[in-house]
Amino acid sequence: MPTYNLNFFDLSYASTDDPDGFSDNGGYQFNWGVSTITIAPGATETPVSVQDVDTYFDDDQDAAQVLNGPATLNGVSYPDGTWIQAEYIVTVQDSDGRNYTLQFVSVGTDAFNIQGFVVQGAVPPFGEPLTVVSTADSVQGVHSYSTSSPACFAPRSRIATPTGHIRAKNLKRGDDIRLADGRTARVALILTSSGAEDAPIRIRKDAFGRGLPRRDLTLSPQHRVWMPQLGALVPARALTCLPRVGLDRDATGTDLIHIVLAHHEVLLAEGLPCESYWPGDTALGLLPRASRREVRKIMGRPTPAMPFMRVKEAIRRLTCAAGADPRADTTRHAA
Repeated sequence: MPTYNLNFFDLSYASTDDPDGFSDNGGYQFNWGVSTITIAPGATETPVSVQDVDTYFDDDQDAAQVLNGPATLNGVSYPDGTWIQAEYIVTVQDSDGRNYTLQFVSVGTDAFNIQGFVVQGAVPPFGEPLTVVSTADSVQGVHSYSTSSPACFAPRSRIATPTGHIRAKNLKRGDDIRLADGRTARVALILTSSGAEDAPIRIRKDAFGRGLPRRDLTLSPQHRVWMPQLGALVPARALTCLPRVGLDRDATGTDLIHIVLAHHEVLLAEGLPCESYWPGDTALGLLPRASRREVRKIMGRPTPAMPFMRVKEAIRRLTCAAGADPRADTTRHAA
């Protein structure tokens, strides 16, 4: 079965003034226009890997949605293959009249065993009582998984090697590639995955200076690019605040290539310094179990090649650099 990533919030992050709480299989306990739900300030989501026969996370009656590997949800450990369902949907409204969609999730065979929730669409404000305006039960085929691809290259992206440039799709285990600091590294594993529903990011030719990149470069939204002016590796989707970087909607669903090295490194894709595969929880969660085991065997407990910077911080610093040329000094890490 295909594997998807689910951004899961533990139920401990949610509270309600309804005396019956959340443990219902249909959300019938809430009084529309009266009951409120509050998401705790500082609530964080956990990527959970799920196997499913389709692309929708819903109230699945045929047990087709199961955990892809063991997971700890809301403080409880569940084994590989445990059922996970979106039992009911609650639409909540903030004080400005904006609506948000929450799916409340059961784990295991007990539909009343609500252990968390998923936000579909815009994230509601945390720490504010949100009024329940409607609920829905047995919803299927509506809400997709919140899957985003890890560090991946479009198949035609050219990767620097000691003897020239090779398209990512033509690389194979044992090939040597050239790193941004002039060293070489051997390819330990090449993985191909189906493109996520999220549109990838296209960085136009010369966006960060002459030859950076040499041709248009398409990356998955989470793929990090070395930005020397920030001293960090930055997710490609943060760079859309800059000129000549944007969504490539025509490439949505395109197969993507993961380049796994023994260590996390900064390589050169179309001349632009970009990261190799980083085995974070989200990235590993999107792989089949066999591939996950192989990556862990190859990389062990890796350390980042360079510091990471979160999307919001990168956007803030890039857009607040008034008058600064985002292309300045981009070559410092490139060989």
